[in-house]
Amino acid sequence: MQNKIIRASSLSDFADCQRRMITRQYPDIISQVVAPRETPENIAAITGTAVHKAAETMLNDKRDTGSISISRSIEAGVSELNRQLADAAGNTAFDDTTRDQSTAEKQVKKMAGAYEPLARDIETEYTELHLTARLPGGWKSSGHIDVYGHGVPRDTKTGKMKSVHIFQAGNYLLLLKANKYTISDKTWIDFIRRVPVSKSQPPIESSFYNSHVAMKAAEIVIRRVMWTIEDFEKNGKIENIPANPMSMMCSDRYCPAHSTELCKYGKC
Repeated sequence: MQNKIIRASSLSDFADCQRRMITRQYPDIISQVVAPRETPENIAAITGTAVHKAAETMLNDKRDTGSISISRSIEAGVSELNRQLADAAGNTAFDDTTRDQSTAEKQVKKMAGAYEPLARDIETEYTELHLTARLPGGWKSSGHIDVYGHGVPRDTKTGKMKSVHIFQAGNYLLLLKANKYTISDKTWIDFIRRVPVSKSQPPIESSFYNSHVAMKAAEIVIRRVMWTIEDFEKNGKIENIPANPMSMMCSDRYCPAHSTELCKYGKC
């Protein structure tokens, strides 16, 4: 296997459904059994990336110039949204909260506005800090840390519901530690809720994990990912990779294995 990379952003997915994560992240080895089918681009992910771009613009401007232009940041976010939708070439799965491109643009503007108070409050050294670290057996860990400043990493999350991201946050800490960055005793998650445009935009919600606990949690999942892939390479048995049909993401919209020979569990 050549693609022996574990992405920090995939660890929460693995904890939710191992088979979905493995099929998504390592289609080259899963194709030994059946080629996974393609899934549409998800509007939740697209709007999230757009909001990240707006937040990144705010923080970089503040760091480099001492001021924030909310209009410039929103413009950067909307531009990123439209670029991704164009790249998807009509293969985008919208949902009940974001039914079309016009709605998505309005939501990105509101969500970017919700990030502004935090951007004015925190000190930033780096945004989108890309780090890698070697792991046993020729594996490598990789991740992009949204915000890092004076030992404190922060990860921006968006969505309709707040989720648990301790494994991803812990992996970021491990990457920082491996690359000799200072880390504090807390790692922060900043959540911006995606709501219908008819509703008021809730303020950003910031919470933290204990850094030691998060790193230990990430180490366990990383070891499990490596073992699962190596076991599949030896025996080719997809049934040995657990699936979770109770997952909120168990759908052909999100999972390339759903309702194929790779996974027939599917919700009833």
